[in-house]
Amino acid sequence: MISLIVGSTSSAPSTSAVNYNSVNPAGTGSWGTGESGRGEVIPHAMTLDNLMVTLTTTPGATGSYAFEIMKNGVASGVSVTIANPATTGTSATSISVAAGDYISMRCTPTGTPAATGIVYWSIRMDASTGYAVMGVNVGLPSAAATNYQAPLARTLISATEATISQIVPVAGTFNNLYLRAGSAYTGAHAYTLFKNGVAQSLTATLTNPAGGGGASDTTNSVAVVAGDLVSLRIVTTGTPVSTPVSHAMKFTPTTDGYSFLSSSQINSNSASAANYNQILGADTTWNATENQRFSITQAMTITGMYGSIGVAPGAGKSVAHTYRNAGVSSAATLSYVTNTTANITGLSISVASGASSGILSTPTGTPTATTLKSGLQVYFAPSVVTASSSTMLMMGM
Repeated sequence: MISLIVGSTSSAPSTSAVNYNSVNPAGTGSWGTGESGRGEVIPHAMTLDNLMVTLTTTPGATGSYAFEIMKNGVASGVSVTIANPATTGTSATSISVAAGDYISMRCTPTGTPAATGIVYWSIRMDASTGYAVMGVNVGLPSAAATNYQAPLARTLISATEATISQIVPVAGTFNNLYLRAGSAYTGAHAYTLFKNGVAQSLTATLTNPAGGGGASDTTNSVAVVAGDLVSLRIVTTGTPVSTPVSHAMKFTPTTDGYSFLSSSQINSNSASAANYNQILGADTTWNATENQRFSITQAMTITGMYGSIGVAPGAGKSVAHTYRNAGVSSAATLSYVTNTTANITGLSISVASGASSGILSTPTGTPTATTLKSGLQVYFAPSVVTASSSTMLMMGM
């Protein structure tokens, strides 16, 4: 099965030093000089390939940037180098990863390149079964309170489960919950999958991990139907050192070939102007400029869209949320008036390799500004995979 890891960041990497990022930051994920806290754990065996990278600014005549997937802290060979006058590049190299491995993105500047501007990328994932829903926390789990994490992408945590949960627009089953700490600490972090606001049996606890240890639950599983909301509850005990924790779950769709891209934007959209946001993540602010908030994807088909908003616009007012494909509004549009949930299925929207994908919010009649959740049904024909493989992976910014 095929699916995608998608990442983008408006924070440019250093023009003079090696920088690292998570593989699926959503817009605001920053680059850093160390890999610790940016690696993301893998929940099952798969192959990663077709790394695609796009910059908004060419590196210029005196330098270049190399973007490479790191596996367990070591360069994997899946690398793209972009030099003047190019702004895009693709790697045909592939690597195999196993459950418990971790990956990150490294950027290495050479010479004196110009700043990249926004960096967008996507990675194709292929596995015999299942799709990986992966993420890492930006805000660190509190030692004194219960927190919640969006399952998909590198995002903030929240004390309110309802704001951070994400829509699963495809029926299937979650299992293989894996956790990995960015560094050693004392104390414990317990992660539990929530479905529609209720704790489920899928749970794992990181306890005094040494040197960035891990934990997993490979026994329990949780079934979902299209439209269910999922999150991860984080309960911290003791006084652990503040360190990011990455998580990943295997998602096996009921119908082969389907995966999803989901966002739960906790920042309210504009009540008076068209705004854009990411197709994944949880904490990116809305922006009036589309290229500040889209992702690049690979050749795929969008078959449906599920969504919800925090507050209904009310009579005489409305909000429309539309999937944007290569800068053009698509038939995947959800409208809200007195309703707070909506969905559309049975679509067949072809997305070209390297095309931009994003969400447009269009208010009418000055509705109350509110939060948005959206989930895209993504389909990759099983025929594109080898006979021994039937799955792929997705992650976020």
